Amino acid sequence: MLVYGCMNPFKLKGVWLKGNLHTHSTNSDGVLTPEQVADFYASNGHGFLSITDHEKVTRIAHEKLVLIPGVETSAGETRLGYGYHLVVLGVEDEETIQRLRRSVEELIDFVDENDGLVFIAHPYWSGLTIEDLVKLEKYIGVEVYNTGCDVECAKGFSMVHWDGVLAHNRLVYGLAVDDAHRYVSPPVDALGGWVWVKTETPSAEAILDSLKRGLFYASMGPRVADFSHGDGFVEASFTPVDRVDLVSDNGWGLSISSEVYEKLREMLEAKELKGVSEVELNVEDEVEELYIRMGDLKALVRKTMDGFTYFSVKNYSFKKYFRVELTDGKGRKAWINPVFL
Repeated sequence: MLVYGCMNPFKLKGVWLKGNLHTHSTNSDGVLTPEQVADFYASNGHGFLSITDHEKVTRIAHEKLVLIPGVETSAGETRLGYGYHLVVLGVEDEETIQRLRRSVEELIDFVDENDGLVFIAHPYWSGLTIEDLVKLEKYIGVEVYNTGCDVECAKGFSMVHWDGVLAHNRLVYGLAVDDAHRYVSPPVDALGGWVWVKTETPSAEAILDSLKRGLFYASMGPRVADFSHGDGFVEASFTPVDRVDLVSDNGWGLSISSEVYEKLREMLEAKELKGVSEVELNVEDEVEELYIRMGDLKALVRKTMDGFTYFSVKNYSFKKYFRVELTDGKGRKAWINPVFL
């Protein structure tokens, strides 16, 4: 039975493994054989992989990768008359999966009852509405980024869908995937999105358990070193990025970009910064720390020549939930899973 977790993976023991959970081989409509797909991801720093061919479970073994059985299936009908695309992991009963495709709810229930998991593939590409997502139960999350959908038709990002479900007080996670078919042939649809999973042991069972509990974050490039939160307090450290967003419900949240930071710095030096109770800029060994207090709100960002590497916020009241989104200088993002308040 699927149980959503609320633990912070950055505070748990274990190892971080990088993996891709949605990709295709010649067993459906990919250009590489299953063995070539596995070799491709192993040679590019991945520790686990699920080959999710359309309507088929592709079974192989690989000495350098943890292989998770998976399948992409189209099921049910959405409000606009399209089919849901589901990624099913950890269940190999192809016959039952095919038999239950007419009812997306029954299919998800079957996977849940058999200790597998389901996430919703490419909501934007599939033409899903928020209503389509809210009415379903027992799926762990949505693809917040899909490389193939991005490079093929500019419909790879699904943050609006994700936030729409979260606004309904539904805890679902955000996953980044490749959904690769061409790999190295233009438009290149591989190595654009993945998940980092915290696991005690590098096994398919342990990785699936961590995914169900939300012990992972999604990324297109930025790495997250640490993340903490408490009553009115959030902080994180990461590889250099150009923008830090704390996203919450409705109009709530905070955001700072390199452009905003430079403007604040200019106004501070010109003594033109108004509307703040306290501000302080410290520079040491080419690392800048900017501290701002506005009433009870306290915020600190750390910036190197390459970008922001740390932020902390105290005494800010988010609404319903918050999640952290990072964007580097190349436009690549990382997403820490949401925290409900």
